[in-house]
Amino acid sequence: MKSENHGRSHFAMVPNIVFQMGLPVYALGLYVHVVSTAGTKGECFKSARTLAKALKCSVGTITNAKRELLRRHGMIGFKPLIEIRSLPRRNGGKPYHVITPVPIWDNNERYYARRDAQKYGSMDAQLTTDVQNVPTPPAELASSLHDVASSSGDLNKNAQIKTKEQAPPSVSPSSRETGRAAQNLSQFWIFLCQLFDREQLRSPTRKERKQLLHWCPVPAEEYERVRWWMSMDENGYDYKEGVGFSLRRRPQSVGAILESWGDVNDVARSYWKQHQQHG
Repeated sequence: MKSENHGRSHFAMVPNIVFQMGLPVYALGLYVHVVSTAGTKGECFKSARTLAKALKCSVGTITNAKRELLRRHGMIGFKPLIEIRSLPRRNGGKPYHVITPVPIWDNNERYYARRDAQKYGSMDAQLTTDVQNVPTPPAELASSLHDVASSSGDLNKNAQIKTKEQAPPSVSPSSRETGRAAQNLSQFWIFLCQLFDREQLRSPTRKERKQLLHWCPVPAEEYERVRWWMSMDENGYDYKEGVGFSLRRRPQSVGAILESWGDVNDVARSYWKQHQQHG
């Protein structure tokens, strides 16, 4: 690739989300190699044998790596990382593959925006705790006021003024806000348990609670869309593509849907719009 804006050449840009997807090492290596060869909008015409030589592996490993990159991944909105076209050779014989990277920069931005929001939300909560735990001014402050005030009456007046001026504003949430947050969390947890016919015999774990807090508050329309999507019958659909493929990839547990709630909601919203348009 060549960047005209920065005057640089011979480099590749790979979305960081790819390194968070748990890809096998050769699938990850193949993806980086394809992107470096084709760019984000180009094509890679290298044969499996050439790719195997470049990555120092077997042709069979390249085939498996291609299969992994063609799989639809929940972290990027159930899209594959590459697309492959089989084109006939001019002189006959086995068709050759043309590999095209699928654009995923928008998914990359959304993923890290959510992660940053979660990170800074935790920092804000810690900052609130730190402010609440600041010790009160020491008793020596009262004795210093004696030196400034000319009389006991002035002392009391000055002390009252200082107290009002220097008292920091309250940063702790009100009881009403705390109650509302607890209600949102409880509603979300009950919804997830009912979604998977799970008995509410225990409270969420620390990890589950952290994820619940990350996604809360959940709008009512999200509950409606996700419930509709998760209750759809996959029979009658081709499970290899389209709606059928997405239905087969739905989360099967509370933990799984908490990990990918944003992606599940995006997919549900997409098919919900199609359902509303076509009836």
